[in-house]
Amino acid sequence: MHRTYLANVLAAYLDFTIGCCAIVVLAVTFSVELVWWQVIVGGLLALLPDIDIAPMLIVGKTPRFDHRQSIFHRPILMLPVVALLGYLIGGTFWALASAILVLYHYLHDIDWSGQRYGIAWFWPLSKQFWGPYGFFTPPTNVSHETWLKDMWLQPSHLSIIELRVALVAAIFLGVLLGVITTWWFIGTLLLAAAMTLFVWYG
Repeated sequence: MHRTYLANVLAAYLDFTIGCCAIVVLAVTFSVELVWWQVIVGGLLALLPDIDIAPMLIVGKTPRFDHRQSIFHRPILMLPVVALLGYLIGGTFWALASAILVLYHYLHDIDWSGQRYGIAWFWPLSKQFWGPYGFFTPPTNVSHETWLKDMWLQPSHLSIIELRVALVAAIFLGVLLGVITTWWFIGTLLLAAAMTLFVWYG
């Protein structure tokens, strides 16, 4: 269970780091001032579609279902809902940022190497998954547990690439925050976490 828990952390780390980077870049682009904890909110927004598995992980259980087939991985439904909530809570900037960060998560969930994993982009119009090779029927033998075994419980091509990207993103975030604010520590902490995970995993 200890190794499974760490594998989930590894799988979530890239989304969280990219979310932190993206919210800072968006804030700079639209001249919006952030406070440090809103950078963390950006990271959490990039993880939002995986919220359905969070309760099980908190109590130490591994989800035995494919959470990409849950309502939280239905872009046509979720993107307008997330944008509306973002607008109601924080205005136009947070509506746009929330939609972009959740959209990033969906794009990341596409299996760019094959047709085994994915999400139903056009549900409820179609239950089929869509990937770089077109539409396909979602497999019935895939669960979060099997996905972890395939991709994260042992080093894989995908996991190594994602960890390397996360390292670069953490460095970029630290430098960016150091230049525009005094919050360089956020990027530094993420980089330290990435290096620790990388050493443990490698």
